[in-house]
Amino acid sequence: QGGLGNAANLTINTEGNNDANAGVITLGLIGNTNPLGTVELLNGNVGVTLNANISADTVDLDQIDGTITLADDITLTTTNSAVNLTNADAIQGNTAGNESLSINSGSGDITLPAVGSTTALEAISLTTTGTINLGGNLSVDGGGDVSLSGTIDPTQGDFAIDTDAAGGTTAAGDIIFSETSTFNDAGANLTLDASADAGGAAGGSVELGTITANSLTVNTEGNAAGNNGTITLHRDI
Repeated sequence: QGGLGNAANLTINTEGNNDANAGVITLGLIGNTNPLGTVELLNGNVGVTLNANISADTVDLDQIDGTITLADDITLTTTNSAVNLTNADAIQGNTAGNESLSINSGSGDITLPAVGSTTALEAISLTTTGTINLGGNLSVDGGGDVSLSGTIDPTQGDFAIDTDAAGGTTAAGDIIFSETSTFNDAGANLTLDASADAGGAAGGSVELGTITANSLTVNTEGNAAGNNGTITLHRDI
């Protein structure tokens, strides 16, 4: 923990001469009572496991290579500074549909790779008044929601959110773009899939802010009559 009025900094570096000699980083709770000043993590292409929340003025994660694995529900909180995971290969859960990711960065930008593409998370919440740069799709399972704010920029081009994996018995989660959010990529095809796949009965609902895209596909279909999710438009498309 950082001391009151004098926030401490934390740097962890496990880089070796090559990836084979780099060490895996596994972290517990950081800055819960008194947020730190800067938290910086550096490693080779061997991955990071997060077991608990990180709270700091600045969270410097752009030198993390490999896969980031969430071993529990994780919240990353900064004081109006960017959360940049540009170099990470992906963010995954430990058990499909079991862990959630919440990032609150004030006015700081959020930059992420694909989230949940191999092992889906339970829920994803990205909150900023800045820009959310997404280098891959977002996937959750287990009934949790995907919630986004700010300006949403899919740096990979075509972009998809899926809130229910095939199989299982849970309903699909909701997809929520805040009322003041802006999806901004006129060349991208945007797919929002809140349909109930296989065992779950109810489709999720979709809320949209301003959307600028090449095409928009929205699916809120349930598996039973009357179980389709709703679509709410807060701004122009």
